[in-house]
Amino acid sequence: MDEKAYYSEKINSKWIEIKQIKLSEYILSKKIDRVDLIKIDIEKNEYKVLKDIKKNIEKDQPNMLVEIINEDKISQDRIKEEIGEILQKLNYKIYLIDDKNKIINYSPSIKYSTYWNVLFLNSITSKSFEKKFKIFF
Repeated sequence: MDEKAYYSEKINSKWIEIKQIKLSEYILSKKIDRVDLIKIDIEKNEYKVLKDIKKNIEKDQPNMLVEIINEDKISQDRIKEEIGEILQKLNYKIYLIDDKNKIINYSPSIKYSTYWNVLFLNSITSKSFEKKFKIFF
């Protein structure tokens, strides 16, 4: 099923063409020195953005909240392939967010789950996050 058909059927949406710019190009054009936080929710294309800003992830180690459609194992696998090694090398921690049950679960790796939101925290932020929210772990 192509993307237009998928979204028309699944979420009763209307397809509109828009002009796009890569995030890496935007960062350069706006002369952004450091990226601290990234929130991505772009309907099955999150891995493309992460692949595009791989160098920024390595350099800045931003915290990232990424929505991954839970039925979309392909996108999850692509994210794992594109940035999994970098996240592991930089000691990122991965937390799966269950919005319905208000639970945050630590995961040792990017894996297929029923969660929609995945939180990638750098090593510094993950320590304070776990200390503050230890009730969830």
